[in-house]
Parts: sequence; structure tokens; C-alpha cells
Amino acid sequence: MSLIKRGKFWHYEFQVNGTRYRGSTRQNTQTRARQVEVRKMQEAQENGYFPLPRKAPILRDFAAAVLKTLNDSSLDPDTKRYYRNGWSRIEATQLAGMRLDRVTTDAVAAIQLDGSPSWQNQALRTLSIILAKGVEHRYLSKKPTIKLLKETRRECIIDDNAEALLLESAQQPLKDVLIIMRDMGLRPDEVFRMKWEHVHWEKRLYFNPYGKSRKARRWTPMSQRVFEALKEKLHQQSAPRVTRRREPALPPAPCEWVFPSKKAESGHLTTVAKQFREARRLAGLPEALKLYGARHAFATYAVEATGNVFAVADAMGHEDLKTTRIYQHPELGAIRDAIDQRNNRRVM
Repeated sequence: MSLIKRGKFWHYEFQVNGTRYRGSTRQNTQTRARQVEVRKMQEAQENGYFPLPRKAPILRDFAAAVLKTLNDSSLDPDTKRYYRNGWSRIEATQLAGMRLDRVTTDAVAAIQLDGSPSWQNQALRTLSIILAKGVEHRYLSKKPTIKLLKETRRECIIDDNAEALLLESAQQPLKDVLIIMRDMGLRPDEVFRMKWEHVHWEKRLYFNPYGKSRKARRWTPMSQRVFEALKEKLHQQSAPRVTRRREPALPPAPCEWVFPSKKAESGHLTTVAKQFREARRLAGLPEALKLYGARHAFATYAVEATGNVFAVADAMGHEDLKTTRIYQHPELGAIRDAIDQRNNRRVM
């Protein structure tokens, strides 16, 4: 038997019938830690623990194998990219050089990750997936508990005033992206991956074929200004042709993507974050305002105008109405007016 102090807790390590057992006593005094160790040994002799039959690999090496498996799977491309980005931040920490069985809850809590809570949680969720695979491969008896940070909801929406200020200071392609998100409720990635073949001009509809769920693959109506913006974009991408009536017609698209990009490996636009931050600064808008606020605005105004939360949920690609409610920011003017009317009646 042996006790080793790591951080503020003592850890036990012993063997029973040739099988090694180790873990945290979660005690910071050696006397109490020794009592926990004795109890763990008795339990191992009586009931047996899950054996660790082979030496655990380095986290960095094991993660590479796990990510390759995920990349070769049928997961959505966005999910694969999510895990790749998450691992890139874990890889920069000291955890990457540790053996899998040394990655404890305390070790994870001690690392420093930059960025917002959602950005840090991306890394922590990725690490959790990798450690879960370690349990499946019997390198770990159980997965350490990884506590996620509390993420703040995006409360700011890009209302009419904010949109006007942003469009006045924004450059392309941000202008078109902003209009499409606000009028159609598409996610940023869905806008970036728009294809001309999915634009149905006659019915003013767009079919989004991407998404993690069945609902994400959906038809979305195009507003008139989206229709005009896309038509102008198509004309700019190709030389216009003239019909027999000498009326300008929609030219054939020279590229499959609505937002092509020569720099991106994918062939299409992947971000407008830098443009948005600059436009937001020039417009004098708060940093709390995010591009995703355009999608929130779509939900807010669509529900307010139609009263049909089911149709709005379908247009946004939500399987659960609870998700739609997160995006919904109902106007409070009607409530204010009702209270004013009540107060006026009391005065009379």
C-alpha cells in the first residue's frame, strides 16, 4: 500500500491478486486518507473492482486515435469540427502529456482555458468524450467527473435599429449574411454553405440540406429583400444574359456556392466574425451583441407576427418547442400598453 499526495488530496495505490488499484481518497489529511485506502482494499478483496489490464497511453496519442475514429464516422461535419477545435485547446495544456489514468477531476479543474464559457465547454466536452472512450478500451475504470461552466444565454437581438446601424457600416459578404439570417432564421454555418441548386426562385423557398437532426434539413421561405439580394449576388458572380424579350434573366451560376471562397479549403465562406466585430464597433453597438442575434430576431418577430410557434420552430429547424422559446424575445410593448390603459381607467 502507498499514499501519494497530488494537489490537495491524497491518492491510494495498491495491488490485490496481481491487479493494481489506484484513485483519489478525496482527503487532505494522511490519517483519513489511510482509512479510505484500507476500506478500498477491503472492498477490492471482497467484491473486486474493474481491473485495468494494460498500461494507459498518453492522452495526446489516445486522443489522436479517437479523433480519427470520429472523423471517419457518420457524424455531422459540424460535430466533427466541434471536437477537433475542442481538442486543439486541450492539446495546448499540460493534460495532453499525461497518461490517461492520471487525468483526474482535480487535474482538469486546474488547467487554464481561454475564451468564453461556451468556448471552454467545447474543450471540456471533447475531453469528456475522449475519456469515455478510455473507459470503453479499459484503460480507465470510470470516467473522471468534468464540470462544465455555466453558459450565459444570448439575450441581445439584432433589432431594426441595430440592423440599420450594422448595414450602414458593414461590408460584403457580411451585409448579405446578416439579411439572410434575420429574414430566414438560418444559422451562420447554414448561410455559409448555401448552394444555388437549393434556391427555388419561383416559390421563393430555400432548402437547407445540412444539420444534426431531421428537422434541421428543412424548407425556409425567402423574404423579398433576400430574394433581391441573392438575385443581385448571382448576377455579380456571372455575366448576365438576355432573353428573347430583352429582359434580364437569372444567369447560370459559375460556382455551386452562394458565398464562394478561394482561401477556404471547403470552397465556401467559413466566417464573417472579423467583419462583424468591425461593423459593430463602427456602429457603436455593445460587445454583447453577437451575429447570432439576427437569428434571435427572426424568431422574435416571426412568432409575434404569426402567433404560430410551430411554424417558426419548423422554419428554424427545431425538434423541440422548448428550443424555440430560448430564441423567442417577445415584445413587451403590448404588456406596457395594457398596464397604461388600466391605470388610465382608474384615474377616470
